[in-house]
Amino acid sequence: MKTKGIMTAALICVCVCSASLIMSGISCDRQDTTTTIEKESTDIPDTSLSDGVVVYYFHGEVRCNTCRTIEALSHRTLKQEFTRALDEGKIEWHVINIEKPENEHFVEAYQMFTSSLVIQKIQDGDKTDWKTLEKVWDLVGDENAFMSYVQGEIDTLLRTG
Repeated sequence: MKTKGIMTAALICVCVCSASLIMSGISCDRQDTTTTIEKESTDIPDTSLSDGVVVYYFHGEVRCNTCRTIEALSHRTLKQEFTRALDEGKIEWHVINIEKPENEHFVEAYQMFTSSLVIQKIQDGDKTDWKTLEKVWDLVGDENAFMSYVQGEIDTLLRTG
């Protein structure tokens, strides 16, 4: 049943991305598809966190408006709701292109098949629990619900352990 839900989400993503490209009359130009809110991580070192949460936004070369919105809302949530934790180094934010050879290992590690928002718990310097926030695809049209969901999931992970 979970596989069916994942496949449905992937199909919806493809349809939404295609429709938004067609309706906007914009074609994806690979040169400008890597623009991100902050400098994109290309070589992810081991985290310096001893305790906290790493928030990853994984994407491919070609990015639709929905994918870009998920990245923007995720980043906005972190900046608005976790300013102190970011400043104190308890939360890290990374935007990663999983189609680059040096980042392909993330696909298997986090069992991804499409652009994904993943949160990873770090405890005593070790990577422990992680979660793919799949509901972002359903909530992307409702900014408040989206941000509340992301905030709640990060809060939960921060409190565990």
